[in-house]
Amino acid sequence: MSAATDATMILPDSVLPERALRAMASMVKDRWRAGNPPDAAQAVADLPALRYAKSIQLDLAYAEYCLRRQAGETIDIRSFCERFPNLKYSLRRLLEAHELLEERPELLEEQPYSWPEPGSQFLGFELLEELGRGAFARVYLAREKALGNRLVALKVAPYGWGEADILGRLQHPNIVPVFSVTNDPDSPLTAVCMPYRGRTTLCDVLDHLSTLKRVPTKADAILDAIRYSGGWNSEGANPGETDFNLHGEPFHRAVVRIGALLADALAYAHGLGIFHRDLKPSNVLLTAEGWPLLLDFNLAYDTRGISHTIGGTVPYMAPEQLRATDPMCPDGPVEVGAPADLFSLGVILYELLTGHHPFAPLPESGSLAAMRTDLLDRHRQGAQPLRKLRPGCDPRLERLLDRLLAFAPEDRPNSASEVAEALHQMLKPRRHPLSGVWTAAVVGGAVVLSVLAYGSAERTVVEPAGSASPAVSVSFTEWVSQGKKAFESGNHEQALAAFSQAVQAAELPAERADAAFYRGRTYQQMATARGEQNFLNLALADYQIAEQLAPSPRNRACIAFALCYVDPSQVTLAERYFQECLKDNYTTAEIYQNLACILGQNSDRLWEALQLLDTAISMKPKVAAMRYNRAVVYFNLALSVTDEEMQQRPQSLGAPTAVDLLRSAAEDMFAAMELGPTTAEMHREAARILARLSEIDKLAAEQARKHLKIALRHSINPETVRHDQSLRAIMDSESEVLLDKPQTGYVRQFRLLDPLSGRLE
Repeated sequence: MSAATDATMILPDSVLPERALRAMASMVKDRWRAGNPPDAAQAVADLPALRYAKSIQLDLAYAEYCLRRQAGETIDIRSFCERFPNLKYSLRRLLEAHELLEERPELLEEQPYSWPEPGSQFLGFELLEELGRGAFARVYLAREKALGNRLVALKVAPYGWGEADILGRLQHPNIVPVFSVTNDPDSPLTAVCMPYRGRTTLCDVLDHLSTLKRVPTKADAILDAIRYSGGWNSEGANPGETDFNLHGEPFHRAVVRIGALLADALAYAHGLGIFHRDLKPSNVLLTAEGWPLLLDFNLAYDTRGISHTIGGTVPYMAPEQLRATDPMCPDGPVEVGAPADLFSLGVILYELLTGHHPFAPLPESGSLAAMRTDLLDRHRQGAQPLRKLRPGCDPRLERLLDRLLAFAPEDRPNSASEVAEALHQMLKPRRHPLSGVWTAAVVGGAVVLSVLAYGSAERTVVEPAGSASPAVSVSFTEWVSQGKKAFESGNHEQALAAFSQAVQAAELPAERADAAFYRGRTYQQMATARGEQNFLNLALADYQIAEQLAPSPRNRACIAFALCYVDPSQVTLAERYFQECLKDNYTTAEIYQNLACILGQNSDRLWEALQLLDTAISMKPKVAAMRYNRAVVYFNLALSVTDEEMQQRPQSLGAPTAVDLLRSAAEDMFAAMELGPTTAEMHREAARILARLSEIDKLAAEQARKHLKIALRHSINPETVRHDQSLRAIMDSESEVLLDKPQTGYVRQFRLLDPLSGRLE
């Protein structure tokens, strides 16, 4: 499988798929500009590879909106966003920002610069992809070439050193730190370099939750959102508690934990005289484990005078902050400090817990003055009591939210430290999950406004693929059946569409788990057929979702298989999954052989690997990959095992000498070649084995040279030959010529078999 990557589940080896996906989106937009009716939802449906490429989906939806507006069409933003269930929260913010800039064009003066593009170099950074954008800044996933090509998040903005100065003072585990700041000598742009902790924000969580049919009783819904947005695959450990884990946590308790950590971060910043003043879901990053990190201090107030810009995001602004944006405010200058941040935190927690904005329904788009007046009126009336939307909630949590959302700053908690302490206290006694029903809700706003509607329990009316009849209600079973038929016939695109519909139609967690699993199998087959590892990333995400919903050895076997290719650093986790399969009596030859492949990479565990391969081959004696892998283990044992270690070998293996091990390796390698298909890799390993045997059998040297030449003619990586002392010893002039020819290739010492089909991947 290639080292290609997906647009949202980026691996650190390549950016070609991201460019390819953006190229596809660009062609779609070109067709629209040429006269085809713009339809982003249909474009995404036609390009399943975009399913997790949220930034590209947003780009297409925004392009459709702009083109239709340019054509003179009046568009209702709320209805438009409803067409994109997994994006509507993020899309609403983007479109409301667009309308604000149309109303106040002075905010977007003509720029004397252009934004750098993904794929380009900028101030010593290689820009891999765009993670997000606003009216005045863009954030990229990038490589810092000067420091070992480490992955970083690079925020590019005009005159951005003020925010960097503030962030440089904030060293807290729940605030994203700054590595460096670089000014572009040719433009006013500033690059603020930060560690890459993932790409998921609470905004993505709200987008995902809005698609659910039922109340999320477990925090795994948050982890699902992280995986769907690609945030599970990031470099760097959790910056906070090493044992932080939301898996299996009651949903409401996870929200309280996130709130407590954010309150900790605010307390720290406030103690330094820094107030965020733009706290909202999109400014809270979640790591792969769900650890929250505060982002974006661009509008922060620093008592040292670094920034005094008044702004924010209307649905999350405190009343005093809304009044401060009014140049005709009758109260004169209004102080916006710590109480405003606490109010914003209260809005976020209320929204996560209920699916409603506490002051909904918020005003539709309109003038900033009108929206400010409307929302202030709602603030005065007060928020709906939490217990009306979440019956049975912890009374302490309800009282705290009431205080956080108080109209007058003096009626709110005295400090963020007080809020943090209250939330941490709620976590000490383990309580039962909150009861209640998620209801459909609509949340609007201004400047940057949001829509959130946690899904109803109604079935979606859809039309099955290939049907010419009017739309009918299709059951989960029918979608799965249709998907399996397409999968078996090799029609991967149709299988993906059917299994995705099955996920949506599922009524029970076990049904959704099955649909996700089958969709993962489809992605895995696409990875093999097309040689693109980005599909295997998607397969891994679906296998993990299936395991969370309905744990089974089948899921764990496939997760372990995919992990070995997608993230080799997780090989220990893959080993654990394979071991769990054996403990659960899921004892196939493929599981034994794949576990042996992992153990065989550790010289201290070669005997264990050999025993596992003996078991696998006794179950399936005519599988070339198993014989090949055992040959490699025999060879490595012959090279690495000392006399003392030979005495510690399992008694069941007898007392083989190094020569015995080499002969066993040769026997297995030639058996693998006979079973076929024969590969260059097999010839290279045969040459290594025979080269060692030539020390006692001179005829073996000639055979070794023959196999080496075949391997070199078939594009074995020459570097693996140059540094192999055994092969260097048997090379002749013809081999040297072949070695110097330009070649490409990659030698895998161990080969995994698909746990279900038994095929070599």
